Amino acid sequence: MSDSACKAADDTLDACEAKAEKAGSGLPACYDAFGATGSIAKVRADCIRSSCSKQCLST
Repeated sequence: MSDSACKAADDTLDACEAKAEKAGSGLPACYDAFGATGSIAKVRADCIRSSCSKQCLST
């Protein structure tokens, strides 16, 4: 989190997750957008997807 670009991308992901949770949909798009911000973000997004149940990422 010491990298400002990474921190900004993470903050955006957090906001997207909160919005998707409230709407009941859109979570996969959050991870797509986050993963597109850089190689480290993509690895993290892929890790979250592989570690989370299908139900977590299906909305």
